[in-house]
Amino acid sequence: MLLQRGDIILCYNRWSLISYLIRSIQHCKWSHVAWIYDDKYVIEALSKGVVKTPLSKFNLKDTNKYLVVRIKSEYVDSRKMTRALSAAYTYIGDKYEFTRIFKLALYWMLKWRHSDPVLDEHHKEICSEVIAAPLHHYANFHFRDDIPYQNTTPKDIYLSNKAEGVV
Repeated sequence: MLLQRGDIILCYNRWSLISYLIRSIQHCKWSHVAWIYDDKYVIEALSKGVVKTPLSKFNLKDTNKYLVVRIKSEYVDSRKMTRALSAAYTYIGDKYEFTRIFKLALYWMLKWRHSDPVLDEHHKEICSEVIAAPLHHYANFHFRDDIPYQNTTPKDIYLSNKAEGVV
């Protein structure tokens, strides 16, 4: 598999409570995303906060646990991708926003997700926000045009017609 800077790793974790909640609400296998920063690291938001994790920690050959997708080049060029990744890098050290998961669950159940953005807490992120917010701000990109970027979930990234699987 030939990975590129900006590729997104969709992750499945059976044993995490937060992962179970996300999977149950969105009815999707993928409950976490990590963004490939360079050939050695990804940026991701974990319960301990936003971190830079070695890419080698992901066994991408295990297709039951991981799927790599790439945003199609007609939507985000390399210059904009670099700017968005640089912005995401500044999130490292921010805290995890646990309350956003519960807010998104409520929005999902009340069918508000398409109209009202979940309010953001400054310097707190969830995994999909680490990707969606910089792409919105620096590339005017949304995985789905029908929802605010703040409400992006791993399922939205998975189902987006603007991204494709990397083989």
